[in-house]
Amino acid sequence: MNFIDISFAGEPVNTNDFQFLYENDYPTVMIGFIIKNKYDQERLQIKKAYNPVNYIHFLTTKNIQPIFLRGLKLTAKSKYIPLINQLEQLNLTLPAEINLKFYKNLLSEYNLTCDDCFSFLQKGIPN
Repeated sequence: MNFIDISFAGEPVNTNDFQFLYENDYPTVMIGFIIKNKYDQERLQIKKAYNPVNYIHFLTTKNIQPIFLRGLKLTAKSKYIPLINQLEQLNLTLPAEINLKFYKNLLSEYNLTCDDCFSFLQKGIPN
């Protein structure tokens, strides 16, 4: 077992191994972790055999906020492509705000929820 220095919790993420998600990279589907500091970066590891990725996703709020993600990039099943297209159209027509009840109902049609990720609903939910 490797011990990780708890003082790393106060240090920022080392962005050397992270790549930006550009406009044409969306939609991106992934499962993984939010990396908040160097401590998370050291402790939240995924075996290299699974080809983990490190992304920087920007939340567009009043101030642009970077979110650091580590995870596995997934390919969306074809049954979810209509949902992705609907969400993309919503984002184009209502970029500032999508009604939460409407959004939850839309997801429920695909047996999905946003119970754990709605706070990240932006130009791409950390998927």
